[in-house]
Amino acid sequence: MEIIVNHALETQEAKNRILKLADELKKDYGNQITNYSETWKENTADIAFKAMGLSIKGTLNILPNKVTMNGKVPLMAKPFQGQIESLIKTKLAELLA
Repeated sequence: MEIIVNHALETQEAKNRILKLADELKKDYGNQITNYSETWKENTADIAFKAMGLSIKGTLNILPNKVTMNGKVPLMAKPFQGQIESLIKTKLAELLA
């Protein structure tokens, strides 16, 4: 799964917004998300967690004019891949507007 969202923000501002959203999501959905890990190297994050018993892993790259997110959808979630991609893309676009 690859998601690309264009933005017109400074790279650091885009990163700050994503970091704030990640904190809010951990706080709001901490009871549904376990084993959360986030490792940043400059503007790239490797993210992993479990949700509803499914292991999720992906990489988020914050670039000057776009944010890319790459990850694998677990086999059991494949029927919902389109909905998942659409939701993530919409949320990122709103966040980076």
